[in-house]
Amino acid sequence: MTEKAAPPAFDLRDVSFRYDRAADRGRAIHAVTYAVGAGAMVGIIGPNGSGKTSLLKLLMGLLRPESGEVRVFGQPLAEWSPRQLARRIAFVPQETPPMWSLTLRELVLMGRFPFHRPFSGWGWDAPDDVRRAAEAMRDMDVDGMADRLLSEVSGGERQRAVMARALTQEPDALLLDEPTAFLDLRHQLDIARNLRRLNRERGVTVVMVSHDVNLASQCCDELLLLHRGEIARQGRPADVIRPDILEMVYRCEVIVDEHPRSHAPRVALSV
Repeated sequence: MTEKAAPPAFDLRDVSFRYDRAADRGRAIHAVTYAVGAGAMVGIIGPNGSGKTSLLKLLMGLLRPESGEVRVFGQPLAEWSPRQLARRIAFVPQETPPMWSLTLRELVLMGRFPFHRPFSGWGWDAPDDVRRAAEAMRDMDVDGMADRLLSEVSGGERQRAVMARALTQEPDALLLDEPTAFLDLRHQLDIARNLRRLNRERGVTVVMVSHDVNLASQCCDELLLLHRGEIARQGRPADVIRPDILEMVYRCEVIVDEHPRSHAPRVALSV
């Protein structure tokens, strides 16, 4: 008997969405059908306003489709409770609401909250929670500032702490909106390597929105290029990162060559 294939981690079926349903405006997302296989590493790219963040929020359930259906691990998204989703999926937003009175350690430990029993208190001092948080802070290079207030650190350091909080959840899937924003080159590289390690070694499904086309090309096995809320192209980086396709979507001249080490396609602007 053949083993039944695992359902996709995320499955969008003819999904459309607009922020103001009463207004006669174009949709932020229009008739998108796309499946993210379990264990895949997918980059969502496209110009400003193309629907990248909206699509990510639809996958997480932070937005509800105007039409169509989103399924998560084979189950309609509408059937998941927030706690159930938080036990399987971690979301790293582009911007995090200010929580200045928290230390970095307290922020990271919040990733364990979905696993505590309701009304049992935070339980942040549980040894396993503390161990997982410490590992995540080391991975994100914020362990040396764990007791500093969020108000006392830079935007890049806060971003790495939010990444550590997501890792502390030990999710089956990671959704990230511009995870390397505000980071210097070294920490961009650290984030990219950690995402690939989680994907390769633990089988974590990764879906990452990025304005950095080269980062997405280097990190991801598959790219989804959006344009005006629709899929302009999808496939391997070599199938998407092509001058004719990028120039059509971004409306500027680009040069595409091959990275000397990874051999992934690489984009340069023609100034």
